[in-house]
Amino acid sequence: MLSGIVNIKIEPNFKRLGIKKGMLHVYLRNGNIKEIASKISEIGGILSSSIHVGNSDVVADFVYDSSEYLLDTITTIRHMDNVDKVMWSEEVYSFPVSSENVLSTFRRFWENGSNGRNNRDGKKQYQNQTNNRRIKELPHLE
Repeated sequence: MLSGIVNIKIEPNFKRLGIKKGMLHVYLRNGNIKEIASKISEIGGILSSSIHVGNSDVVADFVYDSSEYLLDTITTIRHMDNVDKVMWSEEVYSFPVSSENVLSTFRRFWENGSNGRNNRDGKKQYQNQTNNRRIKELPHLE
């Protein structure tokens, strides 16, 4: 019943392995954003490639062990059709977030009906009741 609601992600501690982690922000002139994001996802070292609305068009999580590897990856992306520029940032430190914080945020959005805002008429109320029932079924994480 709750299948697909929670994603579990396992990630190595790159810092302890001597591997740097960062983000690549890709800005496009035009073109098929999905196609470019998909091509970026196939490059070695890319952990994720996602389309964003706002500042940059595609944001990719990226790991690298040397400045040369970083430069080669940026150059590869810059040579893709319709790529205007690529910017990057390196993660220095990541702060863990408690599972309770994640669950309370999740519950707040569902209880406030954020998940059903596009429903019309009585559908939203039904959706909220259904989701509230599902939330109560979630196990308590400690």
